[in-house]
Order: sequence, then structure tokens, then C-alpha cells
Amino acid sequence: MKHFSHLNKNRLSGQIPENLFSSNMRLLHLLLDRKKLDGMILASIGTVQTLEIICIDKNFLGGLVSSSINNLTSLHVFDLSNNSFYPSEAPIWISEIENVTTLAIESSRLHGQVPQKLFSFPRLQQVKLSNNSLNGTVDMGSSISEQLQAVATIAGGSTMVVGNNGRR
Repeated sequence: MKHFSHLNKNRLSGQIPENLFSSNMRLLHLLLDRKKLDGMILASIGTVQTLEIICIDKNFLGGLVSSSINNLTSLHVFDLSNNSFYPSEAPIWISEIENVTTLAIESSRLHGQVPQKLFSFPRLQQVKLSNNSLNGTVDMGSSISEQLQAVATIAGGSTMVVGNNGRR
């Protein structure tokens, strides 16, 4: 049995309960966007191995995003945009979620460099990192995914450098 958690069009608010996620769950979609959720993204989210889509954008979530995210080997779409996370460098787990097709972390107080490895994921189609404080250039390297269609890194002084394979 497949489970979807589409909790759109409601007025959820407050913190995500500590015991919400477990390894026994068979949850595919977690859609908690545009709520008034605060607190942190719990490490237990990484135990739900079946998650394919996580959209928790446009909330008031804070803290650091747990590295347990890299346990989600089925994750295809991950949108954390427009939250209140602690200012941080692009987390290491960004370069570990290899099955992702869309990664969106816009307006989320990221700074530093984006790992080149991210752009080589074979299924990657979109990367949205706009309105952060990424510094220097975003170097995509020479092994850019053939599926990659869009990279948004506008604001914060960032520019994009395309790898040696000539794709633009």
C-alpha cells in the first residue's frame, strides 16, 4: 500500500512532531508547503526510505537540515525553499542525494560554494539556489548531467560557469 501525505489547503502550524516519521512508514510524498510550521526538520525523516518527494517550502522551519536526508535514496524532488534555517555552507548531504531530479533551496541562507558533484547526478534536471549568499562562481565541473535543464543561482554575487562539455 502506498501512502501520500498531501496536506495542502489547511492551516497546520507549530512544530513537526518528533514521532511523526519512522522506518516502518511507506510514505512516498510529504507535501507540507505553505504552512506555518516552525522548529526543525527532524533527523527521523531520514528513516522513511520510500520518500520520493519532500516539499516543505514556505514555512518558518529553522536550525540545520539533518544529514539523515542523505539516507533517502528514493528522493527525487526536495524543496526546502523560503524557510528560516541557520546560515550555513551548502551542506554535505547535497552531494549525496544522487537520485534527485529537482533540488530547491532558495532564500534559505546558504553561503559558500556548491559542490561540483551535485551537477553530475544522472537524473538531475533542476537546481534552484537563488537568493542565498553563495560566493564566487558556481562551478558545475565537466561531468554535467545530460538531464540538467535549469540552474538558478541569482543574487548574492553568484554567477554560473558551465563545464568543459560545452552545454549551456
